[in-house]
Amino acid sequence: MAINAMKLYLALRAEIDTDNIIGMGTNCLNESRSCSSTPCLAWDRLLEERGIIWACEGDTLSLATMCLVRKSFLQPLLMTNIYPFLMGLAATKHEKIPGFPEFLPNPDDHILLAHCGYFGLVPRSFSEQWVLREKALAIVDPNAHVFDARLKTGPLTLVKLDASLSKLMVVKAELKGYIQYDSSSDCRNGGIVQVEDGKRFLSRVYSHHIIVCQGDISSELDALGMVMGLEVEHF
Repeated sequence: MAINAMKLYLALRAEIDTDNIIGMGTNCLNESRSCSSTPCLAWDRLLEERGIIWACEGDTLSLATMCLVRKSFLQPLLMTNIYPFLMGLAATKHEKIPGFPEFLPNPDDHILLAHCGYFGLVPRSFSEQWVLREKALAIVDPNAHVFDARLKTGPLTLVKLDASLSKLMVVKAELKGYIQYDSSSDCRNGGIVQVEDGKRFLSRVYSHHIIVCQGDISSELDALGMVMGLEVEHF
């Protein structure tokens, strides 16, 4: 696993050397036929060495959002998937989990954050806890790897550029904690996030991919919107 990851790192580094690149991405879910590794470790190393930002599944809007926010504020961030509790079976069936936690107050205002089996692609330098795991998803190569990492609980800001690149979604949230499911699921260790109004969030969110920034940086993003000529949407 480590050898294959290093080969991918060297290939990506060589690609960076050919141009002035600040962000990269790959769709390793579909490209697993031609690569026996996933780029998680490569991106972690390239971030530390060269400040390269990453995005998964070929999501250029997520990549653009991450580059914009990270280069502006140097804020710890990650890309992940959102599963609002209001989605019900549409979310639980996709993640192969029996259901959402029932002990939380105001469950409609809560969201499960999960990506490739865990919380998200969190670099070691951003993490409170970090462990390298074997792959969780059946679709990727048996030699693939993934991060099981956690941010510190507390305030978060959810952010995403819209498809027109004219709007920036900004949502104040709080990371309440983490939830674990067994190895038969696609969510071994997901994050539980609370927003102010789950129904409004679900009706207005741009896509299933979201950028999670540590801390409340909503005011800073307002200023960024003014500088970049973006309409900032708070909800």
